[in-house]
Amino acid sequence: ITPGDSILGTSTPVSIGAGGSSSSDVIWFDDNAPSGVPDPFSWQTVSPPGPDSGSRYDLLDDLSGTHQQYFDNSPTTLPVGVGDNMIVSVYLDPTYPPSELMIQWNNGIGSDGGWAHRAYWGSNSINWGIDGTGSRSYMDILPPLGGWRRLIIPASQVDLEGTTVKGFAFTLYDGKG
Repeated sequence: ITPGDSILGTSTPVSIGAGGSSSSDVIWFDDNAPSGVPDPFSWQTVSPPGPDSGSRYDLLDDLSGTHQQYFDNSPTTLPVGVGDNMIVSVYLDPTYPPSELMIQWNNGIGSDGGWAHRAYWGSNSINWGIDGTGSRSYMDILPPLGGWRRLIIPASQVDLEGTTVKGFAFTLYDGKG
């Protein structure tokens, strides 16, 4: 992690927050949705293992198919510079593992309302965006289950450099997190 990194959130047992350990990290939100946004999350107190920062997390229930939690149109936005990284901490439940994890950002630009900025891990089951582009960029296999994992996504890989983020989504295909 280098100066200029942007922290986007801490997905908790599969959902959101924010986390980081570098003094140059910019935390957009942690323990609550950004100021001025109706909070879509059901925050719970963290018990070990905990996220990178904060003391609460949100848990996305075990469901079949695509399910997510998100917010949009935040009056508290996150400017993304050239060379920045988007960082999200996630915990994937080993008892109910998802087959895919997708992180999405909204910058309000484009015919899709600004949601064409996605990174995914695991299977390619969520058919949103165009695979192999910033609108659906494959990162890797699923992170290891049962512990907090810090995911670092180059903003350039999801076409966010030089824009301002105003929405975020944590999406799973099957499973719990």
